[in-house]
Amino acid sequence: MVKQECEKLRVKYEAEKEQLHKDLLNRVEKVLKLEMQLDEVKDAYKQLENSISRDDLKFKQKAQNLEKNLD
Repeated sequence: MVKQECEKLRVKYEAEKEQLHKDLLNRVEKVLKLEMQLDEVKDAYKQLENSISRDDLKFKQKAQNLEKNLD
C-alpha cells in the first residue's frame, strides 16, 4: 500500500517535472525571439538615426530633452 502511494507520487512528480521543463523551454524560446526582435529594432533605429540630417537631429535632441524634463 505504501509502495503504491509512493509510485503514484513519483509518477505525479515526474509528470509535473516534465510539464515545468516544457514551460521553461517555451519561455526561453519566447525570450530569445524577443531579444532577436529587439536587436533588429535597435539596428533599424541606428540606421534611421544615421540617415537623418543635422537639423532633424537637433530637433530630435530637443524633443528628447523635453521628454526628460517631463519625467
